[in-house]
Amino acid sequence: MRKTSLFLLFSLLACLCYAEQPLSIIVSNPTGETWLEAPVLAPFTKEMAGMGAQDLVLKGTEILPVQLDDLNKDGSPDEMVFLASLGPGDVKQYHLMKNTYGYYSPCRTHTGMYVKGFEGPGWESDRLGFRLYWDERNAIDLFCKRMPTLGLKQYATPGVNYHMDTAWGMDVLKVGTSLGAGGFGVWLGGKVEKVAKAQRDYEVKADGPLRAIIDLKYTDWTIGERKFNLIARISMFAGQKWANIELWLTPLDGSPAPEFVTGVVKHEDTTLIQDKAAGIMGRWGLQALAPGEKPKGSHLGFGIAANPSQIVAFGEDAVNSFVRLRGIAPPLSAGAEKEKQIYVSYKVHASWIHEPGGASSSEDYERMLRSLARQKPEIKISEK
Repeated sequence: MRKTSLFLLFSLLACLCYAEQPLSIIVSNPTGETWLEAPVLAPFTKEMAGMGAQDLVLKGTEILPVQLDDLNKDGSPDEMVFLASLGPGDVKQYHLMKNTYGYYSPCRTHTGMYVKGFEGPGWESDRLGFRLYWDERNAIDLFCKRMPTLGLKQYATPGVNYHMDTAWGMDVLKVGTSLGAGGFGVWLGGKVEKVAKAQRDYEVKADGPLRAIIDLKYTDWTIGERKFNLIARISMFAGQKWANIELWLTPLDGSPAPEFVTGVVKHEDTTLIQDKAAGIMGRWGLQALAPGEKPKGSHLGFGIAANPSQIVAFGEDAVNSFVRLRGIAPPLSAGAEKEKQIYVSYKVHASWIHEPGGASSSEDYERMLRSLARQKPEIKISEK
């Protein structure tokens, strides 16, 4: 009887210690800038899994909802995402715990395939939307919004005219034959090669509420005598005016992998912004479409933020301002195939003058791009 009582006492003390010392996550902002709802990614560890794989929150000076994503589809979460607002030099500590508060985030991101009426996949936050032409054009288009909302399902509905200014957004970009806004390809034969001749497939990895992820899979991508497999993973975060694009490229012909390339459409009478040391490139000017696809309707900026160490060179052709990027050995990949596989990651950002807090000049937009390039929350996980 005495042994049973002691066992129950020690069990109770262990539970109390667990309750008093939950898993701690420390997030910091090493810059002098204010970050509103900066996306933070953390691996979902075995200890976190011990708390259960669903219905968790972070508790600090505020309560933050978290999203758990099973990226490799093995039935267990791999990654946790949450949004942290951090002032200059801020360090905030949160504790991961069961959601006994009933605190949930509304869905603020979405992705999906909408070939009918939309010509391909789309992804959006409540601040900005994108689509990609699911054919040989393989360019990225922009949908800007006058107010925070989701609208992809509405303007991807067959018969809806997304060239009109609506409550959920409008197509503001004339893409033509360019890369559009952050489209991707390779630098081969001294020119930009977009993904044209290839077998295409896709997989939605996550669909909100805080992050939406879609994998675009290109098999037997053929350029002349060369062949590649390519995976493009596109992530969109709640509250953000940018998307993250990751690329895994595998040569199938035994030859070395070429450089990656991304860029933006080059419209006349626009200002080019580029700085290799900062890792940014973009364009600002009177380049947004007006309702009815009328050119030069309003001011718009869009651009790229990449790792400066991977930038080989900037360039221009007849329709693009582009940046060539050196691939690196991939991290845990979306589907590694050979040792020669290479990887790159970059962000695509846009700001429309009619959106809340939209850029109002080329200098204003350049500041936004520079700030995005510096937005890298530092995280430390203190396990019990």
